[in-house]
Amino acid sequence: MDAAPTQKRSFFPQLTSVRFLAAFVVVLYHFDEITKSLGPVVGGLVKHGYIGVSFFFLLSGFIISANYYERFLEKRVKMRDFLWARFARIYPLYLLSIIVLLPRLVFQADTANMKWVMANPLYAAASQIFAFQSFDLRTSDLFNGPTWSISTEIFFYFAFPLLIPILAKLRTRGLIIFALSIYAVSLIAPYLYHASFFPKFWKSQGWAYGSGIDNTIIGMIRANSFFRLPEFILGVVGFRLYQAYLRPEVKESQEHALDLMRVLWVVSGVVFFAYIYATPEPSKAVLYIAQFVGTPFFLLSLMLLVICDNKFTRWLAHPTWILLGEASYALYLFHIPIKQFFRIGWEKATGQTGVLANLWFSIPVILICVAASIPLYRKIETPVRKKLMSWWKNRSAKPTTEVTTPA
Repeated sequence: MDAAPTQKRSFFPQLTSVRFLAAFVVVLYHFDEITKSLGPVVGGLVKHGYIGVSFFFLLSGFIISANYYERFLEKRVKMRDFLWARFARIYPLYLLSIIVLLPRLVFQADTANMKWVMANPLYAAASQIFAFQSFDLRTSDLFNGPTWSISTEIFFYFAFPLLIPILAKLRTRGLIIFALSIYAVSLIAPYLYHASFFPKFWKSQGWAYGSGIDNTIIGMIRANSFFRLPEFILGVVGFRLYQAYLRPEVKESQEHALDLMRVLWVVSGVVFFAYIYATPEPSKAVLYIAQFVGTPFFLLSLMLLVICDNKFTRWLAHPTWILLGEASYALYLFHIPIKQFFRIGWEKATGQTGVLANLWFSIPVILICVAASIPLYRKIETPVRKKLMSWWKNRSAKPTTEVTTPA
């Protein structure tokens, strides 16, 4: 990659575009029925597509910092305004993606999830409305599975302002040490699970360790906000390093850092892809360690995309890719509802099951998911967000009182 020219960037179009690529990988992962038809190379990547969520968390930390770090540091934004802006950005589509799947209460009434909803209707509704799925695993996959990560994102928004005074005090060495410490902490729980610590501990206490406990521990490592916070923090640290030492304006420090970053990027990429192809059938144990094998590669890729200016980054800045990136949130939230509607509709109409394993069925459905994300973004997400922000601005504006002076 070539070093970027020395213009100031307030917007990173290439990062908007890669959001689509990450979302698309997650979509393919949720169409995992087709992996056998894709061959060992592509199919192996698709089976590990869940790692795309880790990239989203890192990217979220970087982008939110780019928009709000200085504003919080200089006290130019209030917490309530920040939270409302994030609410207006994510909540309307989030809630709609759950509402459109309410018919599952009828069409899939005999499934375990829907039986649990009917037995706990108020709590189930509250978990989705108030988005606390990541804290109660029983609610994380009731309707639209990917919404657990939105619950986690909301937690990140509350944590973000608390990170700013800490990171503002750190310089280069301190930021790197902090990043390495956070990364090390993130590895503890996956390592303990992989090393069979939990069943050994349970048995040492004379307790029964069954599949229910095992699934609960796995679910917490996968979805609980506290376990996923390190990825977001590393994204924030990545921006802090970029802002202070890697911006094109800071030529001297950038030149010294780029060569090292390229080497580390290559090494982390080799480890990342070697790990994927060494585990073509990811088991429960390696599944969650893989999230953190990808973290160094993702963070370095993210920062190099921002720093460097080459054919690839300019290609990502094309308006088509930017539009797909902007619509990626809608794609991420609505590919499961679209998939479910097509699958259930086909099964009801023909009585055939397993249709998603057919490439000729799944590929058109995937393309429909991508196509549908654009009007969802343009006609629902954007207008509703603007209306909510306009309402908040008018509500927050202090009324002015005209003062007259006697003649």
